[in-house]
Order: sequence, then C-alpha cells, then structure tokens
Amino acid sequence: MSRAPENPLHPQDPEPVWAQKFSRRRFLVGLGALAVGGAVAPLVGRMGRMAAGTLAAGPPRVERSRPGLGTWIRVVAVHPQESVAERAIDRAFAAIDRVDSQMSIHRAGSELARSATDSCG
Repeated sequence: MSRAPENPLHPQDPEPVWAQKFSRRRFLVGLGALAVGGAVAPLVGRMGRMAAGTLAAGPPRVERSRPGLGTWIRVVAVHPQESVAERAIDRAFAAIDRVDSQMSIHRAGSELARSATDSCG
C-alpha cells in the first residue's frame, strides 16, 4: 500500500488527491483546450446560423471614437433604429465628459484636482 505524499505546509496531513494528480503539463493542456474552445465557440454559432439561413445583417451598428479620459474611447451601440443608437452614443459621451470634468487630475478646475490642492495646503 503506497502512502500519499505529505503536504509540505502541514506534514501531518496527506496531500489532497487533486494535488497528487495535478501537474504543470495537465494545467497547460487544460488551459490550451479552454483557449481553443473560447476561440472556436463564436465561429460554431455563426456557422450554425449560416446553415439555417438566418445570418441576417442584424440591426445597424453605430460606432464612434474620440479622445477622452487621457485615452481613446470607443462607444458602440446596436439598435434597430440608427437614430436611437446615435442618441445613446451621445448620452454615453456626455456621461464620460461629466466624469472627466469631476475626476480628471489634468484639469485644474476638476473636483479631484481641487481636493488634491486643498489637501496639500
């Protein structure tokens, strides 16, 4: 009868079964299988819709990018009515502008910059 290897953290406790059978190689194989499954899943769904003949263009996709928050921001909206998607993007950028005006460390008038100046004396 073979004894289970001892747990190095608690020598009196045997190592759990999952730890005995788990190796670096098994971890990497599992990780690879997970990555392949994640990459292939959208293609399988698309191929199924193509075979069923239901691969339509779908609702219009409206996309806009602009600088903000110290980086480039891209907002994408999908809606059957393009005008509704455009308004949603306008509202999203307005909300981002409000956050930027309050929380920017690069704007002297922002609440964050003022509180930092006030705390420094």
